[in-house]
Amino acid sequence: MNPSPKLTGRAMQSVLRHAGIPVQKVTRKRQSGYYVADFYTPELNKAVPSSHVWERWLVSSFPDQFEVIDRHDTVATWRQGKPTISASVTFRLR
Repeated sequence: MNPSPKLTGRAMQSVLRHAGIPVQKVTRKRQSGYYVADFYTPELNKAVPSSHVWERWLVSSFPDQFEVIDRHDTVATWRQGKPTISASVTFRLR
């Protein structure tokens, strides 16, 4: 599937889910046009893969179509094992 460069966040979320990427939420920043894909579990009670894992999945699912701008992980340092409880990847379409 070839995503259009002007998709809303919700439409991009549908594109990613259709490609098998279990994203919870996608927003599109109006000023920059960047998309932010968020990955987490309800109540943030289970660990999720790091943003590096999600970045590789996005890029491999859409070769030469996404440019990753930034990544962020929220790590629960107070929990045993310091799990990643949410991850986000900021990207744009090429």
